[in-house]
Amino acid sequence: MAPHPRRAVVAVVCVSLLSTGCVGFLMGSGPLEFRANETVVGDDALSEADYRPAGNDTLNRTLNATVSGQTRQVLITSHRYAYNRSVDADDLAAVSDNATGGPGENASGGEQTGEATASVRFSVLSTPGARVAGRSLNPLSSLSNRDIVERFTADSTDIEFQGNRTVEALGADRTVSTYRTNTSSGSGAALLVHVATIEHDGDIVVIWAVHPESVDEQARVDTLIAGLERPDG
Repeated sequence: MAPHPRRAVVAVVCVSLLSTGCVGFLMGSGPLEFRANETVVGDDALSEADYRPAGNDTLNRTLNATVSGQTRQVLITSHRYAYNRSVDADDLAAVSDNATGGPGENASGGEQTGEATASVRFSVLSTPGARVAGRSLNPLSSLSNRDIVERFTADSTDIEFQGNRTVEALGADRTVSTYRTNTSSGSGAALLVHVATIEHDGDIVVIWAVHPESVDEQARVDTLIAGLERPDG
């Protein structure tokens, strides 16, 4: 009897992933592991945009996935790098009332100094596509740019699409979307959020930048996006 096509695809995928425990996954005795390559902003781009590193994290998530009628554990390892830039305090009154995180972050928009945030923020999350049998097991793979803004913008009541633009990054033209957000705090202050989702070498790279509307940051954000590098990819 010929093998079931879906099981055959899973087996082919697993042959390439033997070192990550795929045999145990198939047999039900171990999880299947996916690990993303890191994505960072190069030093030249950081210098040009006047940004600095603001920390990085390795994020681990465990999911249950059903493949060929069998439920197994899937371990997803992602990497997040954050960068920020100091700006004038007068431009930052908006941020303290509109704290905005991003994929893989908490709700803080940046470093806190007194009652104002001391920086605008740019983050890069690299997470594995985690494809098995032709479908991605990573929830981020099914989110649009707007979905990402709605999910990761804290306390937002209004999200307005401002437009798309194209920035060359990681060897191809990428679509970057900009949204304007307000919050339920009633302060009337607005933020601009720039977001892009890039598929590269089996990973999903999510770019997230946030700043007060009063700060003209788009050119700097585009410089950072264009300066993305994958040291291990």
